Amino acid sequence: MTRPVLAALALALVYVGPVPAQEAPFALPTPMGGPVIGRDGKVLSALDTGPSAWSGGFELGLSGADGNTNILKLRTGFDFKYDSPDNFFVANAIYILTRLDEANVEQKAFVLARNELPVNGAWAWYAQGQLEYDESLTIDSRVAAHNGASLTIVRGANSVVKIRAGAGVAREEGGTINDWVPEGQAGGDVEYILTARSKFGASVDWYPDLHELSNYRVRVRAWFDFLIDPDLNAYLRLGVFDRYNSNAFGSKRNDVDYYMSLLIRF
Repeated sequence: MTRPVLAALALALVYVGPVPAQEAPFALPTPMGGPVIGRDGKVLSALDTGPSAWSGGFELGLSGADGNTNILKLRTGFDFKYDSPDNFFVANAIYILTRLDEANVEQKAFVLARNELPVNGAWAWYAQGQLEYDESLTIDSRVAAHNGASLTIVRGANSVVKIRAGAGVAREEGGTINDWVPEGQAGGDVEYILTARSKFGASVDWYPDLHELSNYRVRVRAWFDFLIDPDLNAYLRLGVFDRYNSNAFGSKRNDVDYYMSLLIRF
């Protein structure tokens, strides 16, 4: 009986083939799927935790002349943004100084901060603070605070569109009423990535005096950013900032600043 059993086992091994060798328990794992790519297109290493909710940049524009005429034109500013599913915060500031023959002929600043908290789906509640200063205007300074509802109409890979409406108060210095005045607010923001190296953005807000709707102010910002150095994350920014006041108390109603500056983003 022994020989027939051994013959059967040998025949089975011929048909089944050799038994595959078992891997050592300390063998290195085989990569599956290749490197991990982040949302920004870069390869993530073991030290990377993913894209940050914070982003922003610093802006600088400078021109001048020295000789028969001494002119210095400086424009600087920053913008910060925090964008997460639970909170959205944005802050931006602009400062402009122009000196002619050692004297200031222009000095103005604009600061805005807005925080949005999601309420239901695309709806959010926002609170906003604003500061304006301009030595060349009759109303040389203004502080304001507003709050209301924000609605995200479009949020895609390349574009964001938001609208908002609310109310608040503003206080002006230099006009006939140096007191807190109730204001409404209606506006919106647009951001659109044109190409891998260019982006467009705009922000518009209308602030009517709730005591007298014929008195209002409008603030419009629009800009194009063009990537010029990927290593430094440096952009060339072309922009315009328009400020309109229906009641300017002797100053011109419309002020438009157009500019070109260097923007370093992070």
